[in-house]
Amino acid sequence: MVIPAPASLEVRNADGQVVAYIVPAEQMSRLRAEVESLREQLAEAIWQRDHHLAKREELLKTWAPLPPTEEKLLAAVPNSDEIQKLIADLESR
Repeated sequence: MVIPAPASLEVRNADGQVVAYIVPAEQMSRLRAEVESLREQLAEAIWQRDHHLAKREELLKTWAPLPPTEEKLLAAVPNSDEIQKLIADLESR
């Protein structure tokens, strides 16, 4: 009578926790290939996320420009009497 070898063996420490699995070389090769494939997929997903976030940031900057800050408005040099009149009119309201 032939007893088949188990698919994997567990190595446990004194507390009973599994610290290692002993698996056939063929299964280990498949697992390594799968891990490598998952790493490549993760790297691609991270690149795509960063790429799309950068495009989104650029789009938000150019789609609708932010209004000038109060400091920029106060530092602006009036370039005509008409603009000064408009500003005075708006401030009086």
